[in-house]
Amino acid sequence: MTEHPQQPAANDPRLNHAIDQWLDLHSVGVRPDQDTDEQVVDDMLSHLNDWSPEQASESLVDDTLAFIDQYEQDQRTSMMFESRRRLPSLPITMPEVAAIAAMLLMAISLGLPMLTRHRSDARRFACESNLATAGVAMGHYANDYNGIMPRGDARPGSAWWKVGGKAEQDVQSNSANLYLLAREHYINPRSLSCPNNENAPKDLSRDMHDWPEYNAVSYSYQNQYTPKAIKLNENHQLAVLADKNPLFYADRQALHHLADFDPNLPSTRHNRQGQNILLASGSVQWSRNPVVRGDNIWTVSGIDNYTGTETQRSTNDAFLVP
Repeated sequence: MTEHPQQPAANDPRLNHAIDQWLDLHSVGVRPDQDTDEQVVDDMLSHLNDWSPEQASESLVDDTLAFIDQYEQDQRTSMMFESRRRLPSLPITMPEVAAIAAMLLMAISLGLPMLTRHRSDARRFACESNLATAGVAMGHYANDYNGIMPRGDARPGSAWWKVGGKAEQDVQSNSANLYLLAREHYINPRSLSCPNNENAPKDLSRDMHDWPEYNAVSYSYQNQYTPKAIKLNENHQLAVLADKNPLFYADRQALHHLADFDPNLPSTRHNRQGQNILLASGSVQWSRNPVVRGDNIWTVSGIDNYTGTETQRSTNDAFLVP
């Protein structure tokens, strides 16, 4: 029977010494020209310089780059779907959609009339403010002209409706008498424009003698074509200026009287809801009818047919034109 040499134990000092010798760099075999461990390592790594790796083919490079691009695209897509999955869902049925739509329509149907009314009220108040400003200007004018209301070369029997005269000798309208407030710098001419008059000019000048045409006039003024000049302080309750008289309209050739129109109806300026009226006292009142202290401000007492040269018989009779 052949006897084998006895194997050393795992913790035998001789075995550990042999392993240390095997792991020692000097055990690789140091030549006389190698003095240090670093030189041994350098010599071992220097052989790598003699190894030339094979160049990768263009197709391999392209395939690799394509793979990288596809991977990045897949990552972005995955993140997008993941973010969508994280959003809270809002389950809603068609009946609920219909109910919401009905509520919106109801809100709109209720809101639009309110907005329209607020807009109408705002314009009415702006108009009222204009008349109040005109009242102050008229008071200053009267103080400077012995109490007389704005009045040019007003001859009784002249046409009070021919708006648009560009020279003083061409002026033949009652509105030109009112425009004296602007010509003589008592008021800005823009303050004599009602916000509800879509034909009101935007470029009125103090150098003008009158409004350019009939529809451009916003307010009707107490007719000044009377035998006697009207003083502002004679009757504080006299209506002297108001929204446009609705009984007349004119073109360049003639005045037209709406004889079939009810003279007790309000001006058309504020959707026939009423009109702002300036009194000689300087106060402004909103009235649903054109009657002030029993006097209809649109008409001359005792006259039914109009040609455009009529005048009131008394200075206490309001007749606002054109």
